[in-house]
Amino acid sequence: MGKIGKNVYRLAPSPSGLMHIGNARTFVFNYLLAKHTGSKLILRIEDTDLQRSTPEFEQAIINGLKWLGIEWDEFYRQSERNRIYQDYANLLINEGKAYLEDGAVKFKVRATIININDSVRGNIKFDTNLQDDFVLIKSNGSPGFHWANVVDDHEMGITHVIRGEDHISNTSKQLLLYEVMGWEPPEYGHISLILAMDKSKLSKRNGAMSIDQLRDEGYLPGAVFNFIALLGWAPTSNDEIFPKAELISMYSIDRVSKSNSIFNIEKLKWMNKEYMKRLTLNELVKFIPNGTLTLAEMIRPKLNTLLDIPKCIEFLDEPTYEGTAPKWFNDFIGYFNIHDAVEPPILINSYATTNNIPKNDMFSAVRYGITGSVSGLPLFQVIDYLGRDECIRRMRKWLF
Repeated sequence: MGKIGKNVYRLAPSPSGLMHIGNARTFVFNYLLAKHTGSKLILRIEDTDLQRSTPEFEQAIINGLKWLGIEWDEFYRQSERNRIYQDYANLLINEGKAYLEDGAVKFKVRATIININDSVRGNIKFDTNLQDDFVLIKSNGSPGFHWANVVDDHEMGITHVIRGEDHISNTSKQLLLYEVMGWEPPEYGHISLILAMDKSKLSKRNGAMSIDQLRDEGYLPGAVFNFIALLGWAPTSNDEIFPKAELISMYSIDRVSKSNSIFNIEKLKWMNKEYMKRLTLNELVKFIPNGTLTLAEMIRPKLNTLLDIPKCIEFLDEPTYEGTAPKWFNDFIGYFNIHDAVEPPILINSYATTNNIPKNDMFSAVRYGITGSVSGLPLFQVIDYLGRDECIRRMRKWLF
């Protein structure tokens, strides 16, 4: 990993749901920018919403990050830091900059104009005259989002906050808190939204998917990581397939786009197929039940996702049949058995020509007799893998 520099980035998921594609994009961007600059990366679980946060969602997020290959240097959980938030809030109460109301601690908003230089969007101006006082500590003792965010970013030395543009409206409140505490704020960068193919807001109804769902549908983590890394970030070349190490080496904030990006599932499918092709046989065979390197080599060109594997290896199962074999089939089995020195393509074509059998009918019947299916891997690869004796045994089974 190399020596960690003075900069610190953070991943700050809320464990109130599964990790969707927008969360994952923010995490991938922060990870790549931190790794590119040799910075520390902190994972902070923001579980202050006690009603919606669950240990199950937290574990799902952690599992998703690990599946994507995202590592972190330090780990924190906000629900374990309540004393810190309360102590700092007490300072503001004592200074008259916060007050108690209905058991909660509220911050007095100062009317002012705030300017920040966003690392993605440039200059942004905020007018706090439009803002009301807001909660620092809720009546149940847990911190409000803005307060926990600012206290933790300060305490943890966060220097760069890269997050979605839907957080822009939060920035002015947080900057007011930095100012009143006398703390140096981090550098903010707000990345664009991810939209559906029709340019509408991405949602479950128009194609949004969680990382758990992508994993369960057989996508490879490397392909998903690569795909997400290009949602709103432009490489210097026209290439689109980048191993993680290559992405780390060239990632920089100046190539992050201000424009919204499109979640194109067909693009992800294409990219995943490319990653499937690039799996070594030793990597692929681990996904195949009782697989062999020969079998992995056979099926690799046919795979779009890992879920295609069961269909591709169905020919290994004992076939079941419907209907009866053609009248000529018994004679063909004998012909196939006797001419064991002749290559199957030549033998089958020769038998079809000699006996006036349409070649499509011939091949379909032989395939069905061997596998119990009329589709699948190339017939001659199947014959070669199973061996002639096994193929003959299966074809005879269809007759009886």
